[in-house]
Amino acid sequence: MFLYGASGHAKVIIEILEKMGQPIQGIFDDNPHIKQLLGFEVLPYPGAFDPLSDSLLISIGNNT
Repeated sequence: MFLYGASGHAKVIIEILEKMGQPIQGIFDDNPHIKQLLGFEVLPYPGAFDPLSDSLLISIGNNT
């Protein structure tokens, strides 16, 4: 599972995924200053993400 968004809402989603035993393959964010979140490296999009075989979860909590 890949996450798009590396801020507060992503922290909640990471906790849920870890409790469910779901592996987190990577996290993407469009802010180049965010390099790490909860021990996970924040990667440039698309990185190793393959839309044909990987799952992507939007982890942005800001609705604006």
